[in-house]
Amino acid sequence: MTRAVLLFAAVAIAWAAAAQTRTPSDPLAGAWRFETGPFYDSCRLVGTMMIAPTAQPNRFTCRFTAYQKCTGLADDIAEQVCTVTRSANQVTITSKLVRASSPGYTADQWRLTFKSPTLMTGHQWDSHTPRLPNGGLDTLPASFTRSPTPIS
Repeated sequence: MTRAVLLFAAVAIAWAAAAQTRTPSDPLAGAWRFETGPFYDSCRLVGTMMIAPTAQPNRFTCRFTAYQKCTGLADDIAEQVCTVTRSANQVTITSKLVRASSPGYTADQWRLTFKSPTLMTGHQWDSHTPRLPNGGLDTLPASFTRSPTPIS
């Protein structure tokens, strides 16, 4: 019995020490849901993204599945991997296509503003995005949301 008490005490002390040295998780990390504004009259891009911290500050890796949902058509589904960089509250997500159900699908890119641990808003585009007369991109508005309790 004494051995069990000593073992329990040692485990409790080790756990407490580990908890004190653990840094709080980054509010950007975790699972997010995203949705774009409409395009082609009846389409939207929706999906889920998992963002994970790296050893480098303000750099993350991510993976996501995007569903291009258009009224009356089958969904296009695309699996993508990505890197995330953050500068203050500005978030840039650069993606690479892993696989897609449509041969013409290209990787989705994002530029967002981190508003809170539950909301990011900004824009999405891909290589099919047309250029505006001023040379800018005709991007889609996008929002990333999650519940107040982060999923990680």
